[in-house]
Amino acid sequence: MVAVADDSDTDNLSILSCDVEEQLEECESLLSLFEAEGLIDVDQAALLSLTEWCKASEKTTNPSALLSYIAKVPFDDNRRVHSIELSITLPLNYPSRAQPSILIRCNSLPRRLIDQLEDQLRHQAKEDYFGDCCLYQLIDATPSLLQPLFESYNQSESIQSKSAHDLDLTGFSVVGKPGLVCVEGEQQNVVEYVLRLRRLPWQKMQTKVTQTFNITKDKRLNDFRIFEAMTELVTDAHGPRRNHADMGQVRDFLEKNGLGDVFSEIFAV
Repeated sequence: MVAVADDSDTDNLSILSCDVEEQLEECESLLSLFEAEGLIDVDQAALLSLTEWCKASEKTTNPSALLSYIAKVPFDDNRRVHSIELSITLPLNYPSRAQPSILIRCNSLPRRLIDQLEDQLRHQAKEDYFGDCCLYQLIDATPSLLQPLFESYNQSESIQSKSAHDLDLTGFSVVGKPGLVCVEGEQQNVVEYVLRLRRLPWQKMQTKVTQTFNITKDKRLNDFRIFEAMTELVTDAHGPRRNHADMGQVRDFLEKNGLGDVFSEIFAV
């Protein structure tokens, strides 16, 4: 019995071989630019495996490894320098038919900003560089893409914080998904604050629970308050993009403040 290779398989391996060769050439360029400064690391085992696969005279199967990098990009916001890590994995058919997979880590920046930056880098890879190697361009563009996102975020956070202070509100907000905002104060001020939040472009809000108390001579507003200020509750993030709030920690926080029943009402548990 004689096995005959399908022409389509041969063509696919030929295209794949070209892709891997381009990946290796790009890797050589990136290492020459960034490795000496400690700004990029490559998976050496995958690099060796792909190099050996390319050198093989006959190719009957796809490579068994994917090339991956950790690129370190500093971002200066004029107050501090953030260390941003781009975790990059290249599909075998990059660059001809696929874009790089990019995940970002930065402990000093809000997850919301990281998500937006990831989306912009993926969009740029798809729209501007499809079919071409683009890792240098994406790494180089990271600070300039982040700058307007950072400024917009700070402006919105300032508006929220200033609004809560100006309206004499206390409470807390939860970072991540699902997000949660709890405010307490005079009714008209709470309504005004919620309206302001709804005007922010990325906010999609539902009012889940409201509680109303009557103020009397013997019972003033501050007697009903549970919180002393407007604070942000940061929980341990999890999920594929590490942007999901730990609801167990949120429940514990609410129960600690006598609001365990509110958690049940919000999440129907």
